[in-house]
Amino acid sequence: MNAELKLTIGEVLKHDLFKHAKVVAGSCGLSRPIRWVHILESRENTSFINGGELILSTGIGFGENVTKRLSYLNELIQCQAVGLCIELGPYIPEIPMDMLEIANHHGFPLIAFEQPVRFVDITLDLHESIINVPYPNSLVCNHSQY
Repeated sequence: MNAELKLTIGEVLKHDLFKHAKVVAGSCGLSRPIRWVHILESRENTSFINGGELILSTGIGFGENVTKRLSYLNELIQCQAVGLCIELGPYIPEIPMDMLEIANHHGFPLIAFEQPVRFVDITLDLHESIINVPYPNSLVCNHSQY
C-alpha cells in the first residue's frame, strides 16, 4: 500500500456497504488508518491480529456475557485494532452501554450495522481499497447463478 493512500474509518463509512452502519461510540477515532480488515468473534483469537485492523463481528463469541464482551473489547483496544463493526442481531440486538462507555473513553470507533451485511463483501471492498488492486469480477460469487 502506498504510504500516501491511507484508508481511514471515516472514509470507509462513505462506502456503499456501510450505508446502514452507524457510529455509536468513539467517533473521535474516525481518522485512524486501517491496515487490514479482519473477522474476529472471540477474545481467544486476538493473537491473530497485528494492530491497525478494523474488526468485523456478529458478537457470537461474546455478546451475551458481560465479562466476555468487555474482555473482548479491551483486548482489541490493547492489541491496537482501529475499530470494531458489529452486526446487530441475535447475539447483540443493541450495543450495550458498557461497550459504548469503554469505546468512548478510548476514542475507539464502534460501528453498528443495523441491517445484515455480508462480511465477505466488506472485506473484499476494503482490501481492494487498502492494497489499491481491484478484485476481478469474474471471481465474485453470483448467487443468482445457482
